Amino acid sequence: MVRTGSWAHKHGSPFYRHFGPDLAGIFTADTGAFGVKARVVLRLLPWPGSILTASFGYDRLEDMLAAQIELARLGVTAECYGFDPYYNKTFEDRGFSFKQSLKTLLEVVRSGNSTLAGLRDAVRVACSGRKVLRGVNFSLHLVCEGASRQLAAGKLRIARRVCLDKGGVEIDNSLPTVFNAAPFDGVSAVLLGGNGEIWLPVHGFMPLSRAQQVGAAVEAFFEANRSLMEEHGIRTSYLTCFSGSEFVIEPSFYWYDEIQQFRLDRIELQFREKWKGRSPEPEKRKVALGLREELRDLMDSHGCCHLQLARFYPYGEMMANEPLWQLLKDVKALVDEHGRMNPGALGLPEEERS
Repeated sequence: MVRTGSWAHKHGSPFYRHFGPDLAGIFTADTGAFGVKARVVLRLLPWPGSILTASFGYDRLEDMLAAQIELARLGVTAECYGFDPYYNKTFEDRGFSFKQSLKTLLEVVRSGNSTLAGLRDAVRVACSGRKVLRGVNFSLHLVCEGASRQLAAGKLRIARRVCLDKGGVEIDNSLPTVFNAAPFDGVSAVLLGGNGEIWLPVHGFMPLSRAQQVGAAVEAFFEANRSLMEEHGIRTSYLTCFSGSEFVIEPSFYWYDEIQQFRLDRIELQFREKWKGRSPEPEKRKVALGLREELRDLMDSHGCCHLQLARFYPYGEMMANEPLWQLLKDVKALVDEHGRMNPGALGLPEEERS
């Protein structure tokens, strides 16, 4: 059992990771290969005094990415994420998501912790039936926060100027407002497509300077494989976002296939009854899984890194520094002598079986 950072100080408290070497970092991104985290201390931030949202439509991916990159460098948004045409259509198809958000917001109102702007826009979207993303190719959504409305509005003015200067057209902002007010929607929304398709993402994160290059490569990959995907009924989408200086592009594959028990156990009952019993599609699945691996390798060739490394992303193969790889294996041998912790994660040695 170890405590890291200032938590290990004999007169201290858990408030600072970087007290000496950041040993906490060894365990935070190990995908469980180095041990089990029993306790974690996190700083709580006060809820901002004012939250404002905006949305913009773009005809071209490169223009939307240019706006996101500039916003990341300026640091005026608390959240900023973009969707492609298929993602936009998925939100249109899933009208229940907004209705669910309305239900959640009403529960928040009863608890006394509501945001009136969020409730107003949720009602507007859920009850009117309007398709807020209809006719929009790429959509960009952002949230600006401040201790006061004046501070949040100042950030929003800067963000709006950037988005418009990069060729965007301001559109209805209901989607980021609802998401911000009720971020934890139905589980089915993050396990399956709008009509119960299998949803399987792959992602890469990169420096801001490579975002447009990787975005163009993803577009070219989809175009090169368009005939194959159309033949097997495979659709694709991707979202884009950033956190600090890291830009994320997450493409996804969708296809109709048997919904296996893992997903059925985790979606709402109404959709479980509607979508269970679909026939398996092994050929479609094989093609989709193959394309996902190719796209992962394409991102790796552009120097992308990955979260959720586990087993799908070949971490060991991507490392070009043997001393680093040896150091990781030595740490593994020290904290998990018999290789029993999440065996196979990160490609590290695992328990030998007779």
